[in-house]
Amino acid sequence: MEREGFDIPLLIGGATTSRVHTAVKIHPRYNRGQAVYVTDASRAVGVVSNLLSSEAKPAYVSGVVMTDSGTAFRQSVLLNVGTRDGIVDGWATMDGLGLVGRISGVGQATSRVILLTDPSSRIPVTIQPSGQHALLTGDNTALPFLDFIERPDDVRPGDRVVSSGDGGVFPPGVLVGQVAQGTDGRLRLRMAADYGRLEFLRVLRSHRAEQLEDGGALILPPEPGLIGPQMPPAPTARPAAISPLPDDATPATTPTASTALPGTAQ
Repeated sequence: MEREGFDIPLLIGGATTSRVHTAVKIHPRYNRGQAVYVTDASRAVGVVSNLLSSEAKPAYVSGVVMTDSGTAFRQSVLLNVGTRDGIVDGWATMDGLGLVGRISGVGQATSRVILLTDPSSRIPVTIQPSGQHALLTGDNTALPFLDFIERPDDVRPGDRVVSSGDGGVFPPGVLVGQVAQGTDGRLRLRMAADYGRLEFLRVLRSHRAEQLEDGGALILPPEPGLIGPQMPPAPTARPAAISPLPDDATPATTPTASTALPGTAQ
């Protein structure tokens, strides 16, 4: 397949091999991430349909989960894809169902994924259908909590939660899970991803938003003003017009005490 240039998925699984064997021995021989490990045939149909999707295929790189390094203080997994596969630090990862985490550390042939349940994980999300914005924060439990909700009264258990795309780290609209009411009374998230069976992950190719270099060419909105038709300006008082004198006219003088009138003595 590699020599002929095929990039169709190559499913490995069953009793013939293991996940680690696939990641270490088989996957490195395929440069386009075609090899995918599947535990049983019942999941093959869904896996193949997702991998062959004409819309999603160019947008991600497939990787096999090699080890799970989850501890009491850190929740992460290791993938068998790295810089040779074009992986970039910070890219989002998901399984066939929902968002799983983000790339945090990339090597030549491996990369580490910080899960959404990790205490250092914080991503902006949108709660539907109310459109509320919140911050999903991991706390080392299976149900991370939703913090900084604008109007908590508009949020109900069962509401759909997707990535908001704020900050440009995660693409918008990726399914994360559903709102759940925790035993502590806080609003938490029931993950859409199957954390108990993380076998392969998609690393979503994210692109930073284009930076505008010339802000002076932007057309800014008009400044806010009065609403409705404007009244004409009030007329202002004008000074009385002074008629000009003719060229041969002599300006009149007012007699003063020092001016002698005709027929009077000085």
